[in-house]
Amino acid sequence: MSQSSEPRRLFFPLDLGAFDLHGHELREIVGTAVVFGIIAYLSMAFTPSDGVAIVSPSNGILLAALLFVRRPSSRTAIIAFSMIADVIANATTHHTLLTSIGLSLIDGLEIIIAFSILKSRERLPFQFKGIPSLLSFSVAVFAASAAAAILAGTVHSFSQKAVDAHSLFSLFAAHLLGFFTVTPALIRFLGRSKTIHPTPSSYERFGLLGLLVFLPVIMIVTSQSPFGFVILPILVAVAYRLGPKDTSTAVLLLSGTVLICSALGYDPSANIAPTSLLSGPLILQLRILTTIFTVMLLAETIASQARLRAQLSAELARRSKLNCHLKSQEETLTLQKAELERAHNRLREAIDILPEGMVILDADNRYVAWNRRYAEIYSQTADLLSVGGNFILENAHHPEARRIDDASLADKSLRASSDPREQFLDGRYYLVEEKRTSEGGLISLQIDITDIKKRESSAVYMARHDALTSLPNRHVLTERMHAATTCEHRGEGMALLLLDLDNFKTVNDTLGHAAGDELLQAVADRLRNALRESDTVARLGGDEFAVLVKVSQPETAGATAARVLNVLKNPVRIGGKDVVCSASIGIAVTPDHSSEAIELFRLADLALYAAKETGRGTYRIFEPELDIKFKAKAQLETEVREAILGKQFEIHYQLITSLSTLKPIGAEALVRWSHPRQGSASAADFIMIAEEIGLISELGAEILRRACLEAVTWPDEMSVSVNVTATELEADNFIDTVKCALADSRLAADRLIIEVTESTVMKDVERSARVLRNIRELGVEVAMDDFGTGYSSLGSLAKVPFQRIKIDRSFVRDLAASPEARAILATIVDLAKTLGMATTAEGIETAEQLSIVKNYGCTSVQGYLFHRPQPAEQVRALLWNPCDTEQNAA
Repeated sequence: MSQSSEPRRLFFPLDLGAFDLHGHELREIVGTAVVFGIIAYLSMAFTPSDGVAIVSPSNGILLAALLFVRRPSSRTAIIAFSMIADVIANATTHHTLLTSIGLSLIDGLEIIIAFSILKSRERLPFQFKGIPSLLSFSVAVFAASAAAAILAGTVHSFSQKAVDAHSLFSLFAAHLLGFFTVTPALIRFLGRSKTIHPTPSSYERFGLLGLLVFLPVIMIVTSQSPFGFVILPILVAVAYRLGPKDTSTAVLLLSGTVLICSALGYDPSANIAPTSLLSGPLILQLRILTTIFTVMLLAETIASQARLRAQLSAELARRSKLNCHLKSQEETLTLQKAELERAHNRLREAIDILPEGMVILDADNRYVAWNRRYAEIYSQTADLLSVGGNFILENAHHPEARRIDDASLADKSLRASSDPREQFLDGRYYLVEEKRTSEGGLISLQIDITDIKKRESSAVYMARHDALTSLPNRHVLTERMHAATTCEHRGEGMALLLLDLDNFKTVNDTLGHAAGDELLQAVADRLRNALRESDTVARLGGDEFAVLVKVSQPETAGATAARVLNVLKNPVRIGGKDVVCSASIGIAVTPDHSSEAIELFRLADLALYAAKETGRGTYRIFEPELDIKFKAKAQLETEVREAILGKQFEIHYQLITSLSTLKPIGAEALVRWSHPRQGSASAADFIMIAEEIGLISELGAEILRRACLEAVTWPDEMSVSVNVTATELEADNFIDTVKCALADSRLAADRLIIEVTESTVMKDVERSARVLRNIRELGVEVAMDDFGTGYSSLGSLAKVPFQRIKIDRSFVRDLAASPEARAILATIVDLAKTLGMATTAEGIETAEQLSIVKNYGCTSVQGYLFHRPQPAEQVRALLWNPCDTEQNAA
């Protein structure tokens, strides 16, 4: 049964309401009542001849139960069931029913009195905690036992049985002993009170408690009289060594031993001589009671002292810990103070070596700290600067550098930080940054930004000028063009000259980029010297320059361009060599050509492009035809792009005939385009455009794939030739493109011929030779197309693994009338034979040309004399019907 804390107030334990009990509570209550009844019966059944037991422990059990339970209904149930058990016990010991009921009511009233007094003096759940609680318990049980004795005498008198004073006093003592021996022991055991007494050994506990059982038994059985002189020292030892809890146990054991001996027929008071006032059993009860109370009081005193010692030890330990903590805090404060002093010294040293000036003021504008740089900036001396001294306005020494006005210094509500501002002192710029402290003081930094200012100025200049030539850049030119276009409303015109150096790349490639930079600087100097100060000369990037001049008519711009070209044609001495670099100029004029700066720039660029096409070293003034031509080209580029992406191109094939058999041995794939506006167009009309728009690789891969697929349908001895541009050859994936075309079509590699022009090879001979060797390793034949039109034919033949030479039609066309052409043909054929190469003559259109190339030893021919380029279906039919080709050749 659990306990809970209850307030200290008067409480009557009987609750006449219905018993609200749970099953387990009811079982415990009934068990308590049964134990109470059994103990009551035993204590009454085995009593001395006078009918009063030495100890009556039953009421002590009942009081302990009431003090232990929590609910009033449970207390009521305990009293009710215990009274029933008491009636049964009294009736069993030969009392009349009326007497039994009366004695049971007396026992119940005794318990209620004791419980009520304890409830009024102590807080429930009741525990023995020192002498005050023991005294409260003593008062309660004394009053209850006295009341019970008086009421018992009254009940016996009503039963016409005389009761003497000795019996009533003995009854009082027996009940009092029952309370003192049973209740404290049960409360201590059931309450699990915390003990602070030193834990004795098991041998010591069981030894002392065993003596309290053994010695009284010996003394009672042997009728020895010095009972108290033997028992008291043992009880004192128990109280001192084992504590209050074991003392209560010892008292319980002693009373139980006396009670059991009485029940067995031994009289513990046999050898005690009675007096006129006290009988022998009563004297024994008083001795036991005095011993028990003394020992219990001694045990509580010892326990109280132990608790005081424990509290004192805890307090001493706490104060010791506090002293250690205070000592540690003191040491920490000492260390912190030393660290603060070191930090202060470091701070002074740190701010003293700062490159910026620094000053700290308090809320009253007095000096707190400053560094050496601050004193240097404002020309202050140690005599003028002192901690606590009044702040001296910098403008007192530098009127042009007023830093903080009087109003700002007087205003204590100045915001936490002010915007940085610049000062100019003694030819240097300083940035002043200030921040108000939480106490109202001021921290100010003076940062030297002179170099930053110079860099900013330099950055602004560099953002508007070319780093190499120091000329204005495109941004400045655009600004001045916009400004100039507004002046045309006042009758002033403007001419924009775009200038591009001719063959500048050659100078870079042959003399190096340093020489190229020197040439650009020389050109910039000549342009500045050749023009007026009001004119603008700008470098746009690379070898491109621009000149903006005021003109009254376009012819004036032409004269300016001619003067510029005349200045630039003179050689420039670079690295001990004379370098001549002409220029091409495109001109556009406002308002004749356009009044918009961006459009004027575009038109001048078109004129520049036209000047380069006409031979370089000249100038060209914009004409509307140039724009029309440009737009037509742009439209053509769009159409070519759409045609390539939409696969609108067709492939025609021109047969290649063997001169030994006059039978076709293959055909060359020639791409054709059905232009939506101009009709059929040859490759010469759009291949260059495809290269410019970056789609030549896609177009070439498609032609190669379709040609291989078509060649698979021809007889096995027929080959197909495909032309490859320089852009395709330079692509990293060209080898993979050839491999994919062969794999997709399943065409034998030796039936494919890749034709490249000499000019294609000469763009990068080493790379071209490496790529073509890889092509040869696939089994594909490599042929040089249009041989003789380049400028390094012999060198290319020696480096590149060609297997066939195709002689350009320009040599074949004049064979009949030109001995020189025939001599060149003979040389080419002999060279090819020497190198083990086959030769194909292109452009054979007459029988005479056929006869000449055959006589000179060419191995095959190609031209209109045999077949014109035809669609794939017609060529396929001709290859499978060789008779038609022989008749055509005849």
